[in-house]
Amino acid sequence: MAQPVGLVVEPVVLNRLGLFPESATTVLADWQQRLEQLLEDQPVGEQWLSVAPSFELFCQEVLAWQPDDLRKPEVLPAPVAVHLDDYDEVLRPDWFVPEPSQGDGPLKAQLLVQEL
Repeated sequence: MAQPVGLVVEPVVLNRLGLFPESATTVLADWQQRLEQLLEDQPVGEQWLSVAPSFELFCQEVLAWQPDDLRKPEVLPAPVAVHLDDYDEVLRPDWFVPEPSQGDGPLKAQLLVQEL
């Protein structure tokens, strides 16, 4: 397995220090700046964390998704749920991302579950 070369720093650390990569990495710098503008400080327990106000806004502002790329499950023709027998849990998607180039066949999508 290849080993990393150089210093590895998590983006959240760079963000807190207000550091951005050189202009040669303008795409990464642009994403970091868009993320920084989006984040809001909110109390979580006894500490303050920088969080995105919503997953939908994060996808649109930082990932540059179109509004129709991320959809709520209520627009599906039938409810979707998967029962996990071993855990006695039922997973229901909070969001879904349809496959971009679909014909008239059955819906193919990535289901996103926020939490159990």
